[in-house]
Amino acid sequence: MLGRLRDGLQDVPISRTNFTWGIPMPNDPKHVIYVWIDALFNYITALGLGEPPGNPLREQLQHFWPATYHVIGKEILWFHAVIWPAILMALDLPLPRCVYAHSFWISEGQKMSKSLGNFIDLAAINRYVSTYGLDAWRWYMITQGPLGATDANFSAQHFHEMYHADLVNTVGNCASRVTAMIGKYFDGVIPLAPGSAEGSARAGIDLPKSAAEAVARCTAAMDSFDLSTAAAEAIGLLRKVDAFINATEPFKVAKDPARKDELATILYQCAESVRIASLLLEPILITKMQEFWCAVSVPSASGGGGGFLPLAEAAKWGGLKPGTKVQKVALYPRI
Repeated sequence: MLGRLRDGLQDVPISRTNFTWGIPMPNDPKHVIYVWIDALFNYITALGLGEPPGNPLREQLQHFWPATYHVIGKEILWFHAVIWPAILMALDLPLPRCVYAHSFWISEGQKMSKSLGNFIDLAAINRYVSTYGLDAWRWYMITQGPLGATDANFSAQHFHEMYHADLVNTVGNCASRVTAMIGKYFDGVIPLAPGSAEGSARAGIDLPKSAAEAVARCTAAMDSFDLSTAAAEAIGLLRKVDAFINATEPFKVAKDPARKDELATILYQCAESVRIASLLLEPILITKMQEFWCAVSVPSASGGGGGFLPLAEAAKWGGLKPGTKVQKVALYPRI
């Protein structure tokens, strides 16, 4: 964009006379408005910014502009990074805070085209969603998608592998392990954690610290539109929970009644870490994280009642209260 700007700008005619479809120019029916000018204005007219001050539509919706992120495909960047800002500046309206242009999907290593018949169309999307679930589709789109500068390859085999590696073996398995052990050893009730367990120290994993770091890094990644890194931070926290379980071996601790407090602390830390990870994952995994919250008696991301809390507050350590009823969950089935 900067390179093209350095070459100098030319005027852009906002009307056309070589076709008739379109919105007629006032007082000159021979001209219709150029479709790209018409299209750009929709971003603000849909929010009532074309209405006079005091109009109910404008008062209700105008706070949605400017956009925090204006997400577009890379082929229409000139219209959104140069022409659209020029129009907004002429109208004395604020610019989008960030125009984010993403790359394209290709299919099984080839550019999608009508001749190849390799489009991932709505029918194909519906097949994936009906087989793997909506969460799986959203997870693949966001973690493997072309949000950077390079086109991304959609592969059926890779989709299948990512679903099992991330959602079945990590998210689903970790949540299932933790809720199953609480059910088995504490009758399905979140235990009171008396303090730091000896086993925790031996594991060399500080779950409260790891959770806080994951929240901070995930939030920073979201702020820079690095969605795949944000997702990796969330799932990385669950992998630490799995490592913590393997190191502390709560199934062995449970055999010694004298170590009941240690067992309670281990399982509380695991359950609370999974709850915090679920908050980070929920923007992507919108179906099954809600299901998990129901299983651990957390009615919403806010912890219940009165709307949502900011993530930093909702994800503070200690949000899962001792005495809370828990059910074992099985979130993502093998396909």
